[in-house]
Amino acid sequence: MSGDGPINGSPHVEPCSNTSSRRSATSPSSCEDVISVDPVPFYLIPQALIREMQQYGDAISEMYVHRTRGHVYQITLIVRGEDL
Repeated sequence: MSGDGPINGSPHVEPCSNTSSRRSATSPSSCEDVISVDPVPFYLIPQALIREMQQYGDAISEMYVHRTRGHVYQITLIVRGEDL
C-alpha cells in the first residue's frame, strides 16, 4: 500500500482487483429476472413453490414469500437469465 492510515474511513489505499470501480452494486444484475407468482393462500404455498421450481429448476437463485392480507401470500422469485 502506498500510504499510511485510512482514506474516507477505508484502510484500503489501492482498489482491490474485484472492486476497481470503487462502487457497490446498486441494481440487480441484468442477467436476472424477477418473477411474481399470483397471490396464494397459506396452505397452497408448498404447491405453488413446487410448480415454480419444476418450471425454473436450478435457475432460481432467490425466493421470497411475503404476507399481503389475511392469509394470502405473494411469492417472488429471482431467476438467473442464462439458465432460462
